[in-house]
Amino acid sequence: NSQDKNSKEQEDKAKGTKGSKPKDRQPSMAERVAIRPLMMVRKARFTYSENYGSVIPGFLPETRLLGQNDGFTAPGWAYIAGFQPDNQFLDDLAANGHYTHRTELNQEATRTYTQNLDAGVTIEPFSDFRIELTAQRQFSRNNSQLFKDQNFINHLDSVNFEHRAERDMGSFTTSFFALNTLFNGDINGLFQRYQSYRTIISERLGVVAGNTNPHEQDGGEYKFGYGKIQQQVLIPAFIAAYADADPNSTQLDVFKTRPAVNWKLNYNGLSKIGNLKKVFQSVQISHGYKNTLQVNSYNTDIFFDPNAQYTTDPLNGNYIARYEIPQIVINEQMQPLLGVDVKLKNYMTLKVDMKKSRTLAMSFIDYQLAESRSTGYTFGFGYRLKNVNIPFLTGKKTKKAPKTKKPKPGETPTKPDDKAGGKKPAGNDMNFKFDFDYRDDITVNHRLDQTDEAVPTRGTRTITISPAVDYALNRRLKLRVFCDYRKTTPKTSASFPITNVNAGVTVQFTLN
Repeated sequence: NSQDKNSKEQEDKAKGTKGSKPKDRQPSMAERVAIRPLMMVRKARFTYSENYGSVIPGFLPETRLLGQNDGFTAPGWAYIAGFQPDNQFLDDLAANGHYTHRTELNQEATRTYTQNLDAGVTIEPFSDFRIELTAQRQFSRNNSQLFKDQNFINHLDSVNFEHRAERDMGSFTTSFFALNTLFNGDINGLFQRYQSYRTIISERLGVVAGNTNPHEQDGGEYKFGYGKIQQQVLIPAFIAAYADADPNSTQLDVFKTRPAVNWKLNYNGLSKIGNLKKVFQSVQISHGYKNTLQVNSYNTDIFFDPNAQYTTDPLNGNYIARYEIPQIVINEQMQPLLGVDVKLKNYMTLKVDMKKSRTLAMSFIDYQLAESRSTGYTFGFGYRLKNVNIPFLTGKKTKKAPKTKKPKPGETPTKPDDKAGGKKPAGNDMNFKFDFDYRDDITVNHRLDQTDEAVPTRGTRTITISPAVDYALNRRLKLRVFCDYRKTTPKTSASFPITNVNAGVTVQFTLN
């Protein structure tokens, strides 16, 4: 047995294993560089859905097996499978005798359609650095019409089914990108560019309509039917101007606007680099951008004739657009532009946050653009003192050390007993906080074809300073000394400056 054991040890020694398992091989630097791009994508999602619905109040046959009538001819396999019925489907029902002739029918036939798209991906280029990319789109359309036999006298001899009062209504929202003009301080220059883009859009629409004659009321710069306040001209010009896009190639149909990518960045690895981990407990740096383009509501223009799409309005000489869109809103936010949240190992905290946002609400009823801009800066500081004792509040006094007696001749001097006194009693935590917030809001109204520059209609500049000290006397009793200073300065003469100061002491007693 000893010979076998010795031979095995010699064999293991020759192999270099010494009886242990071989260690796992670590990837080389070249392998890490090659593999890392494949591991960047941590999470991805993509959701796309379409929902259809319909209500046909005048359907006559009684449904049997699989939702069909006895002869499996109505309402049809396509309808049972979920396909959206069109006007021809209603005409076929009436022609086959599957739709009521009763004049009392006053309920509208309705068709609904919703489309939702939600996409996102989380990327981690390196450790503790995450990038979240998102894109969304929501579209809804509700169609309603009164489909009935209009032959009220003798519907047995002849029928006259008609589609009456047909209209569409709905909403549209998509992620958008307009960062190129967010930091442009020349708000009047941007609006002037918006107005100048109208002639380019009018020319493009005139080519599509096949009529490049000049507009009678607005002059040769605009094409026939597409004047300076025509809705189909204003919407693409508005989007192109504030998205800094080329008006010669921008999308003419707002409902075909492609969803743009928004993002959010987060980095937490700064406190793990070198000697910084000895000072910082955590350092979080964040940045984000979110923008949406919204059509809160749209509906079919009551003067629009689907059989004569190029019908002009006698008042202004413009073509009547199919959809009436009261307003388009672009809501843009840097959330935040830059945010830094630091926690040190000595119980000190620092927070800096810079925010910027803009809202553009273009009305196509009174032809005004309400532009709201907001800029904010936030600074926060906090510090915790450990083991703080305030004798007149806590009642814990420091015991004096006993006096050392002078030894008599021939006696050995004795040392004072530390346990007898001289130590400070255990204290509680004291927290210092200081918050500073600066916010500047302004709203400016622009009106089309006005020579005067826009003036602010509302807005304020607000400064808030809030220092506070918290101290826990014991587990149940806490004290807080605070001061809140807030100053608001309006941007218009409609209101006056306001300054509020609140200060005091708060006592909090907790019952278990």
